[in-house]
Amino acid sequence: MEGDCHVYAKNRIKFAINRKSDPVSRFEAEFFPDLFLVP
Repeated sequence: MEGDCHVYAKNRIKFAINRKSDPVSRFEAEFFPDLFLVP
């Protein structure tokens, strides 16, 4: 499960970078910063 979360986080970061103006991405970056700090 942790591996899946890792992959999800990396994919979410890529998506957020592609959609910087996406309010959902900004919401997730603000409330779930740990997802965006995964190496």
